[in-house]
Amino acid sequence: MKKNFTINLFGALYNMDEDAYDLLNHYQENMKRYFSKREGGDEIADDIEHRIAELMADLKAQGVEAITIEHVEDIIRRIGSPEELELNDDETENDACVHRKTARKKLYRNPDDCKVGGVVGGLACFWGADSMALRILMAFLIILSSGWGLIAYLLAWIIIPVARTPEDMLRMRGETVNMENMGEEILNGNGRGEAYASAPQSQSTARGCLSSVMDVFVVLFKLLIFGTLGGLALVLVFVLFCVLFCIGVMLYATIAGFGSFFFHNADVAMLHTLENLPLMATIGFWIAAISLLVMLSVSIYMFVHWLGRLWGNGRVLAPRTRFVLFVVWLVSLVLFGVFTTTTSIAVSKNYQMKKQEYYSINGFYVPKEEFNYLKQNGWSVVAHKNCSDDYLYWGSYYNNDRQRYLHSRNVNGLMEYQLEKKESVTPGIYRLEAVGRTDGAGAYIYAQLGDVVYKQEIPVYGDEQGGIWMDAQQRIAAGGLSVSDSIRYYDIYERNYGRGNGWSRVVVDSIVVDKPGELRYGVSNVPTFTDKPWCGTWFSAHEFTLTRLKDDVSHPKKSAQQ
Repeated sequence: MKKNFTINLFGALYNMDEDAYDLLNHYQENMKRYFSKREGGDEIADDIEHRIAELMADLKAQGVEAITIEHVEDIIRRIGSPEELELNDDETENDACVHRKTARKKLYRNPDDCKVGGVVGGLACFWGADSMALRILMAFLIILSSGWGLIAYLLAWIIIPVARTPEDMLRMRGETVNMENMGEEILNGNGRGEAYASAPQSQSTARGCLSSVMDVFVVLFKLLIFGTLGGLALVLVFVLFCVLFCIGVMLYATIAGFGSFFFHNADVAMLHTLENLPLMATIGFWIAAISLLVMLSVSIYMFVHWLGRLWGNGRVLAPRTRFVLFVVWLVSLVLFGVFTTTTSIAVSKNYQMKKQEYYSINGFYVPKEEFNYLKQNGWSVVAHKNCSDDYLYWGSYYNNDRQRYLHSRNVNGLMEYQLEKKESVTPGIYRLEAVGRTDGAGAYIYAQLGDVVYKQEIPVYGDEQGGIWMDAQQRIAAGGLSVSDSIRYYDIYERNYGRGNGWSRVVVDSIVVDKPGELRYGVSNVPTFTDKPWCGTWFSAHEFTLTRLKDDVSHPKKSAQQ
């Protein structure tokens, strides 16, 4: 039994059955949609609604108690379709404009022949093909394409609209969009898309067990798709959670201090930079963080809502709601981009200043990693001028390629590099040993006690051979080595494809200490200190060892070079 509705048109009540109500409602919506983008379209739609009310009042005056679909169809024929109304308003318009909605097919997803998203059903309706055959072909494509077919299906699912209204169903089948066909679609349209796709002229005769196999494949395909989309949703939620966590940590750090639990192992210069940011940079950071949070929240909401619509459980968002969400998302994106950029510039500038302050030794800036190494090993920078930015180097060592050592390179040929460390000493005779290499004269290993300087020049071998390599070569040639010595010397000899790396041992001997004090030793090529011009482009030094040989200080000081 059909339901009856009572509607109110301009203060008058009318009874009508369910089919008549649906047809009239679709007709009015079609009119409003058709004229909405035309100048004065709202007034035209309102005039049409008044005309409908007049015709229904005439029916009521004739004694009609309940308006049926036949009455509504007669009203529609008397008023005309939107195209016919537009033609009456402008008789000079081209005839093609009147029949824009003719029997031209349009691709939609078919909800009446839907296994997953209606994509294959829509293609079958568009091409007039058998949907079962297309689904079998799609299954093979997905299997043979290593997942690209699945991506193509998802893209088609997103891009191709679903046929939701009677007008969409008519366009999908290639039927003329008029009130007569719309009335028939409302009454009998459910399932016609599937019937069209499976009509005798477009259907394969063999189904049988293939249909059952396809049903199983469709179930697996649905699980795969929804699992993929669900996983993507979880990733977005996880990203949102991470952003919230980071904002919470930064808020905690702002209150408790950046040197608190979360940041105690962080870069000291960066911590002080963050703690002393300008007010505008701090405000910019929080605006960028909140903008990112809003942008992600809107994105996740829209994605989840889209998933709900794909699963058939979501409603279409009102145009105003979509517009508001888009504006909020766009404003958040712009704010995030602007304030992230400005805050990053401010942080970078302050960080560079703090690095110069915190990673300096005697006023010389040292890169963070090298700074930590030098400080831990007690090295102090005395001179660093016209050198490369680095103070250390690793690789190309005489017995392994992972060793880090002191190293400097020329920038313009006037390099001055001097590093030293201090050690407390008692009276006695001392020896300083080190290893070094250089490609030019003028680099020295030295020890200094007061004004007395003991020094020994690093032999010039460049980056091949060297005293240590030649010693290993001689010992191997002499033979008679133990197993451990043989391994050690062969390892040295075979470095750099049997050419060595230029390292030599340097010994500064007979260092006389006649009273307790502080001995400084290191490496230098500064001409005013070594009394010899620098003639190379680089040098290296490592393995500084200060050894106390004996307590007797009667050794003459003539070995000291001042």
